[in-house]
Amino acid sequence: MSKTASVSSRHNIMKEFPSTLAVDAASCALRSGDVYRAVELLEQGRIIIIWTQMTRLRTLLDSLQTRGDHAMALIKRFIDLSSLLDNPPKL
Repeated sequence: MSKTASVSSRHNIMKEFPSTLAVDAASCALRSGDVYRAVELLEQGRIIIIWTQMTRLRTLLDSLQTRGDHAMALIKRFIDLSSLLDNPPKL
């Protein structure tokens, strides 16, 4: 996969991976006695799941951009709220 591949092409490539790939790889690492590697593989699998969910959301926002000014206002509001969730204000 190239560094310049589009989000949608990367997402399509990831769809081809078995859904249990991280668990299967971690299982192999555990059977060989490498607990640290097993945890690392599971964490990488979790990151892929999160990335996939973010990609799906991004695709939805991209398709909304062609729906007019109201949709653009909603997209901006959603992005602003998402930013607050990622970086809550300090009290």
